[in-house]
Order: sequence, then structure tokens, then C-alpha cells
Amino acid sequence: FLTAKRPAAENKEETMSSSHTDSILKNLQRKHTKMVPIVAWKLVNDEFIQLTGIESSPDALRKRCFKLKESKTLFCPDEILKEGEEDDCDNDPMNIGELSGNSCKHSQSTKEMDLDDPLLQPLLSRVADNLKSNKIKIELRRAYMQRNKQLLTNFRLVKFQLLGDSAPVLLFHGTTCQNAERIFQTGFKIGNKQGTFGKAIYLTDSAAKAIRYCSDAEKCIVACRVRLGKVLSRNREDRNLDAAQMRQLGVDSVHGQQVTPNRPGFAFAEYAVFRSEQVLPAYALIF
Repeated sequence: FLTAKRPAAENKEETMSSSHTDSILKNLQRKHTKMVPIVAWKLVNDEFIQLTGIESSPDALRKRCFKLKESKTLFCPDEILKEGEEDDCDNDPMNIGELSGNSCKHSQSTKEMDLDDPLLQPLLSRVADNLKSNKIKIELRRAYMQRNKQLLTNFRLVKFQLLGDSAPVLLFHGTTCQNAERIFQTGFKIGNKQGTFGKAIYLTDSAAKAIRYCSDAEKCIVACRVRLGKVLSRNREDRNLDAAQMRQLGVDSVHGQQVTPNRPGFAFAEYAVFRSEQVLPAYALIF
């Protein structure tokens, strides 16, 4: 993170009036906006409280504002996430391994995993069970773990911009090994192809579904954490959807529902998201 030297405060115990708080927040916004890759800081009171998790009492807010103002560090947004609250990137509801910033000692790293590594077993077991239930016989050859600080930061920040529950879920994306390497480096991109729900990033909770999109002799499934936000459910295709229309509808993603005896739908459940920051690639499984 960038740092800058600032003159020491004459009085570290300085107290600030409520009117002064807004002035400091505006100065912080003006100074730091260019540092933030995803969202410009609009640090008015409510948004400041939302970002930092600070209680809304004026004294607590003024104290935190003063701390930021006098610090010699130019804080990035992921550094002021809710104080005292565990980041949900460190929680692991899908049990696919730690994805915290502490695991990213470098800006980007890709590591080939031992297939017997205990860290991989919950993920591999889930994939194997899904393939077996769909009568797909295929051998796992290699597995890679990816850690990318920039993608992780983007993933952390996007939760503040979503309209619904942003808790991460585990989904799969089938692709080529070459594309997986690019995804690990720069993240997912919205393509030009009109898919089932328009131009979007497509994922599924079924490894059997994902593997059908692998065209090479070596098939690659990318296991991802995904923030779906507020979900729009569909049981038939709608190729005219796009990011602008999603905003008008007040939703963040689309869920293509799996067919049931009582409802039409798709052979497998699939999901479409319209912002690359909503998807964090974690592992690549090569078959």
C-alpha cells in the first residue's frame, strides 16, 4: 500500500466538532479517490459507518475520523473494513481453503497442489460425487491454487455495492487451460457472446455441467467464490439481459433454475453475474 509522510499533529488529543467531521470526510474522499480501483470513496456519514462498522455515535465517528486524518498511511478501502469483525473472505462456508489476504504474500501466486493435500479433499469430494451422480467417468490429473491480491481486494469491496446477500458461495466455471491461466491473472471478463441470459459470466453449482464447456482434450474446471447478491430467478432463457437492465430490475445476478417435476427449467442450475468483481477464482482442476 502506498504511504505518505504527513506532519505530526500538534495535539494528538485534538477533539473535533460534528461540523468538522464532514469536512475531513470530504478531504479524505478528494485525496484518496484515485487510489481506489473499484469504487470512489463517498465517505459521508452513513457510508463511512457502513464501510468501517463503527457505531453511529458522533463521538465514535469523530474519533475514527481523527485517526484516519492523522495517520501517515493512506488507507485503502479493504484496510478499513469493519473493525473487530471477521472478514467473510476468511470464513469458509464451502470449505475450499483460506482466501484471506494473509495467504497472499505476493501480489499473485499460482501453486500446483498435491492431490492428497487435506486442503483439497472437501472440494475434490464434492466434485467427484457430482460427476459420479451424473455418470461421468474422468480422472483428475492436476490441481492448482490461485491467490491474487488485487482480485481479492475487488471481491471484498464489491459486497458493499450489491443489493442483496453478498455471502460467498462455491460455483464452477468450465473452460480451457489457457483461459484458466488468463482468469487467474486478470480475473473474469464479460464476453461479447449472447448467452442464455445475455452477456455475462456463467457459472454453475454442478461440476458435471461445467465440464461440458471444456473443449480441449485437457478439461479444466475453475472453482470460484461468487457473491450473487440479490438474485433474479428464471426458468427459461432471456438473452436480452445486460448490466443496465439488471440495475433497473434491482438485482445483481440471475439464477437459471433446474427443472423439477412441478416446474420447467434447465437440465442443470446455472448462474449469470454481470460484474467481474463478483467472482473470485480459487482453484483450477485439470482432468
